[in-house]
Amino acid sequence: MISLSAQMVEAVAGRTALSGTVQLGASDTIVHTWLSTLLKRLSVEYPEITLEVNVDATPNLTAGLSDGTIDVALLMGPVNASNADNLPLCSYPISWIVSSDFECEAATLALNDLARHPIITFSRSTRPYMQLKEMFDRAHLHHVRIFGNSSLSSIVRMTFDGIGVAAIPHHVVAEHLACGRLRRIETGHEMPVMPFTASFVRRMDMPLSSIVAGLAQDVAAHYEMR
Repeated sequence: MISLSAQMVEAVAGRTALSGTVQLGASDTIVHTWLSTLLKRLSVEYPEITLEVNVDATPNLTAGLSDGTIDVALLMGPVNASNADNLPLCSYPISWIVSSDFECEAATLALNDLARHPIITFSRSTRPYMQLKEMFDRAHLHHVRIFGNSSLSSIVRMTFDGIGVAAIPHHVVAEHLACGRLRRIETGHEMPVMPFTASFVRRMDMPLSSIVAGLAQDVAAHYEMR
């Protein structure tokens, strides 16, 4: 009935009549792509909704959904819980990213040549880290140095400084690639893909979750079409 009441308020009084606080959890990748656009849309279309943003890794965001400290999570999903709704957002493949003055000017390298350099990627507890580790293991490259990092900004900074090769979605560094500060390397191997969802648990006391998740889905779709 609370959810129905929110729908009735929106239908009769308009979006500006909806109010409340939403705890929004977001993956670092979303922060570096289209989260700011979502926040702007929400402030314009639902000015009385207050957001408290928590940036964290997917395992922690999933736990937050379970214990109720997070209302909506933009994470690598879907969340495998019977009471969770998962709206598909976007899928970003991992790319090999190097600094503009990387020692090899070729656009394509063999995986074993790339593996001679430190690989900088998401933290050890994440799906991309484990998938990359499996990729190198399948290629019998068991001594690769993989630097797990929970901060995407730090990964990008380390790549700028030439510390190693970043394994991250190229979407998060699109501006740096366009201006030539960073560049992509291809290896010919199929790369892991990071699928994101807007996930939430329907609760009678939080009818705004579906509204925020739906708007996130719309923003992600427009970002993909740019």
